[in-house]
Amino acid sequence: MFVFLLYYEHKGVSSLFKEETMIFNEKLKSIRQISKHTQHDVANYLGISDRAYQHYELGTREPN
Repeated sequence: MFVFLLYYEHKGVSSLFKEETMIFNEKLKSIRQISKHTQHDVANYLGISDRAYQHYELGTREPN
């Protein structure tokens, strides 16, 4: 996942965010939407369940 995030930060996508005010789950969702991937796509890429990824975007859980 960090490779995914770093790629989009490298491409300048991070400049679209107000870094100091966005929390992890908001950044995660924004990057996914900008890249036009579904939650299912990202969950498969990470090797986790769709529901686990949904919790990350909702902010009810964070990856360890």
